[in-house]
Amino acid sequence: MPVFAAFKALATRNQRPLEVIDTTPRKRRMPAGHRQWIEDSMGWLLEEFGPDLLNQPILQPADLIPAGYDGSADAARALFAQVCARMAVDAETIDLRFDLNELSEQLPADLLEQGPTDQHLHELVQGQFGLWRRSADRNLIRVSASLLEQPEVLVAVLAHEVGHEVLLGSGRLATYRIDQEALIDLFAVYAGFGIFMANAAHHSIPDGDEGRRVARFYLREHALSDSLAYYALLRSERALPAWQQQLDWSVRIRTISRLHKLKEAAQASN
Repeated sequence: MPVFAAFKALATRNQRPLEVIDTTPRKRRMPAGHRQWIEDSMGWLLEEFGPDLLNQPILQPADLIPAGYDGSADAARALFAQVCARMAVDAETIDLRFDLNELSEQLPADLLEQGPTDQHLHELVQGQFGLWRRSADRNLIRVSASLLEQPEVLVAVLAHEVGHEVLLGSGRLATYRIDQEALIDLFAVYAGFGIFMANAAHHSIPDGDEGRRVARFYLREHALSDSLAYYALLRSERALPAWQQQLDWSVRIRTISRLHKLKEAAQASN
């Protein structure tokens, strides 16, 4: 079977509707299907932020992570500054802490005293790697310290959390939208962090349960692959973009297959 036919066959077998995790943690499907949602939402992002951000070079690990990255808080803050710069956010206006694990451990005792509002926060923190919260002085981003030694995953998580600052902190996005978190994931792709997001979409549970994997983001791996394909189409990338070599294998084959179909459809409509 030709290689591209194999790509298409595997991608077809793995097509599933987009599911968005909420904090209960129920799952929701996008109205009209995830691919239509991606196209409509990318259109909205293009209207909001214009083509300049979209057309900046896509970010690759070697662009952000130095060879001597040592897993320290200072090294992680340097990555944070680069994420903020790409998204036109002043890093000094955000309080960044690497204490999400500690927060999760402290919450159960706090809940006994502070009531149901904190129960919502507790449920959120238990399953997340990053958390953005509005504050009177400086908005706060908390990240799991376990990510300090995983710089590519850390960049993806920071891109999502800084996306909160851009979309929610600015009032561009209403907090009651059911697709709020998924749209923030998509904004990270639009801003050039799609390689990091897609490669970090899942992680293994280190509890001896072999093969058990959970989603890190609200867009799943297949939806992030489709998002990257549509991102490449909007950028008028010719043939296969060179950056696809940076994608994990499963992400790469889905992205290539979807991009091929999108280009076929665009040519047929002309």
